[in-house]
Amino acid sequence: MAKPYQDGSGWAFRLRVQGQDIFRSGFKSEKEAQQEANDLAADLRKSDKPALLGPQRTSVAQGLSDYAREVLPYHKGAPQEARRINRYLRELGLPLIRLEEFQSQAPIKERLRKRKKEQPVHWTVTLVAEAEQKIPNGLHAHRAAMVAESRATGAMRRKLARTMMADITKHELQRFVDRMEEEGFGMSTVRLEVAILRQLFGHAGRVWSWSRPLLNPASGLDITTEDNSRTRVLTEEEWQRIAPILARKRNQLVFPLVCLMLETSMRSCEPLIHLRWEHVNWERRILELPTGKTGKRNVPLGPGALAILKYVKALGLTSGPTEQVFPTSYEAVKKVWSEARK
Repeated sequence: MAKPYQDGSGWAFRLRVQGQDIFRSGFKSEKEAQQEANDLAADLRKSDKPALLGPQRTSVAQGLSDYAREVLPYHKGAPQEARRINRYLRELGLPLIRLEEFQSQAPIKERLRKRKKEQPVHWTVTLVAEAEQKIPNGLHAHRAAMVAESRATGAMRRKLARTMMADITKHELQRFVDRMEEEGFGMSTVRLEVAILRQLFGHAGRVWSWSRPLLNPASGLDITTEDNSRTRVLTEEEWQRIAPILARKRNQLVFPLVCLMLETSMRSCEPLIHLRWEHVNWERRILELPTGKTGKRNVPLGPGALAILKYVKALGLTSGPTEQVFPTSYEAVKKVWSEARK
């Protein structure tokens, strides 16, 4: 044990425990510094028994895979997190995260996370080999353009995915953030990407007892602040111009979907992901959504919204109680909307 030494007007110490170098300063006395050094060394020797393979033998991609299996079952917003995590898993050819809605919403005791409270399980998480992705003909150009726009960011993400977690530095993640901003990613996208990494490193230190890196490298990054308040509303003149174009698109679900969102003010995830025919209560004229960003809620249906739903049902694309009302993807809707705007 190294002895404390004077550092300016105070006292400091340097400590090396199990290959980890630690420096602390700013103590008022030698005794105070020595006590802190003794306590810190004892805590590290007693508690630093890393779970799994440890930070020196776990890549960021593998860490994200382990994190997803332990944490995502309890997150309502897990689908978004899974999509971001899968980008890293693909870089190493690892099995991808697949989510399925948990059949029972009854709270159960967590087995993997050390919490005292019970938490409801929302998802079942499994790992699946990625099948050859079949991209619809109409989306090839759109997908190619997206890949080209983020080529440099993709290369940096590939490098991060392969790096051992103990070797990740704040400087490296800051460069990743800067490159995403340079390539035109929205600040919300950047923040969500950083949030996944910050949660991973926080979980590793808190639950897996990993001491490396010493500080969370994804915390305190410099991310440009933007005003993302949403005050933009489609005008009647704009709607009269864009509606006929949407109605002529080959994807016949986009037009009624947009109409329903305008009628009900639902978020896009609610009709696209959560809405099933069994949730439509025709007699009470409400949508009984079982889940969403704000939890379970009822959405009132006016005459216009009811007419839209009857139109979609008449298309005959789906009709079973557990089938989606709008069996299409967010990416397909975004492409049609973008083309119509142009």
